[in-house]
Amino acid sequence: MTSAPVLVTLVLLAQPTLELPWACGDTYTCTQDHNGGSHTGSGAWAWDFGLSEGTEVMASADGQVEAVRMDSNTGGCDPSYANDANYVVVDHGDSTAALYLHMQQWSSNLSVGDWVQTGDIVGRIGLTGYVCGAHLHFQVQDVCGSWWCQSMLASFYTYGDPSYGDSLTSNNCGGSCEADLAGGETTVSESDGYCFTRVSEWWWDVAEGEDGHHYYTFATDEAYEEAIGEWLFSVSVPGDYRVLAYIPDTEADSENAVYRIVHAMGTTQATVNQATDKGWQDLGTFYFDGSGGQLIHLGDNTGEACCETKLAYDAMRFVFQPSGDDDDDTADDDDTADDDAGDDDDAADDDDGQGPPDPPDDEQDGCSCRLTPASPRQPVLAAALLFLLAGRRRRPRTSYLE
Repeated sequence: MTSAPVLVTLVLLAQPTLELPWACGDTYTCTQDHNGGSHTGSGAWAWDFGLSEGTEVMASADGQVEAVRMDSNTGGCDPSYANDANYVVVDHGDSTAALYLHMQQWSSNLSVGDWVQTGDIVGRIGLTGYVCGAHLHFQVQDVCGSWWCQSMLASFYTYGDPSYGDSLTSNNCGGSCEADLAGGETTVSESDGYCFTRVSEWWWDVAEGEDGHHYYTFATDEAYEEAIGEWLFSVSVPGDYRVLAYIPDTEADSENAVYRIVHAMGTTQATVNQATDKGWQDLGTFYFDGSGGQLIHLGDNTGEACCETKLAYDAMRFVFQPSGDDDDDTADDDDTADDDAGDDDDAADDDDGQGPPDPPDDEQDGCSCRLTPASPRQPVLAAALLFLLAGRRRRPRTSYLE
C-alpha cells in the first residue's frame, strides 16, 4: 500500500550527470580516475579515457562553448608540455562546464559562443599537451573564467563514476523521449532508454513485469543514493494527473521504496512496500505543466541493509484528471490500475501538488595518462541528481537526466 504523499524539500548538491563523450555503441576503457597520478589539484576529479588518435569526441551535455584552442601541434610525455594542449570547454548553464582536453590540431570548427547539443562532435583526439599516449582527458569543472578550473565529482548515465579499468559503452545516441502528458493516459516504460535514465552500473534485467521486463538494483542504507532511476516526460496538456507505479511480482521486495514526484508545485515523496503491494500502485495526483524539469525519481538508499533487498524499477503511468472528475472512476478501470491503486485516492490534497501553481584556480596539472590503481569508488551525492538530471537530463530526444 502506498503511504500518504509528503511534500519534501531536498538539499541541492552540485553533481552533473552526463553522457559518455564518444560515439554511440563504441566502447573504451577508463585509463585513469581520480585523486592520483596526474589527476591532483584542480584536475583531481578528472578521468582519462583510452580513445585513440583521431577518434571523434562527442558533447556529453548541451551547452555553450566557453573556450576553445585548436592551433597547437605540440605535445609530449613531460609536464613542460602542459600548456600546449588543445581543448574545448562547454558551459552547461548550471555553473558547471566540461573540459575536453588533448584535441588534435584544427579538429574542431567551434568558436566561443557556439551552442552544442549532446552528441555533437566537439573535436578529435590528438597528442597535444602533456600526454604519454593518445587519450581523452575529461573533467567537469567550475566556471571560473579560464579554460582550467577546479574539477568536481560528476557521473555518467548508467555507469555513475567510472573507476580505473572500467570498460564503458556509450549511449550517447541522440534521439528523444516521446512520452508526453497530453490529457489522456500515458505510460512511461523502463525499457525506453530515452525516457527512463539509470545512474550507476548496478542494474539487473528481469524478464517479468508490466511489459515483460523490469530492472532491479539492491537497496542500501547508505546516506547517499548511488543507483538512481528516473522517468522523464514532456507535458503538452497541463493539468492534474494521477501517477501510478507498476510493481512486478518477482525481484521486488523493498519495503521502503521512496518515489519522489517532481511536479509544478514542488517535490512530493510517496512510499511503496514493493514486497506486498504488486501491480499498479497509486502515488497520488499532481499538477504537471512541463516546467522545472518535472519527473519521477527512485533512489536505492531505502534504509534497508545493503545487498539483501531488491528494489524494482518498472513502468510509470499518468492518467489525466479533468476538473471535477472522481479519481475512483480511474481506479476502477482494470486497464489502468489494480483495485489496490484506488485505496489512497485521498492521499494527496491540494497542498500535495494538485491544481495549478500560484503565479509566480590558477594551477594547471598535466596529464601523463599513467595507469594508477583504482581509487575507492566515490559515493554518488545523488540528492542533486533529482534536479540536475531534470535540468540537464538526456537531451530531450524530442522532449536524459538530467
